[in-house]
Amino acid sequence: MRRVYLSLIAICSIITLVWFNINYSNAETPGKDEVLSKVLDEIWIEYDILAYSVLITDSVLYFVIDDNENKSEVTQGIEKKIEQNDIEGYTLEIVKENEVD
Repeated sequence: MRRVYLSLIAICSIITLVWFNINYSNAETPGKDEVLSKVLDEIWIEYDILAYSVLITDSVLYFVIDDNENKSEVTQGIEKKIEQNDIEGYTLEIVKENEVD
């Protein structure tokens, strides 16, 4: 009888471990594009960004800011956010509204 109880406990433990493995190992981590999108949305809210674009082929983050914004301050803030989120391989191009053709 003791073997039956130990066998049942072992089988239940194995089933429980397999169930947890199946259900929780598939938890998705955000991809690079999702992280970049989140960071760009944060930057949009924090600064007076009029437009932004991600030029994937050239690896450029392009921003158009309001004429009243301090360009160097915005550049430093964006670079800081990019570093905090481990986004690498992009260069920044920031222009003021009056510089846009």
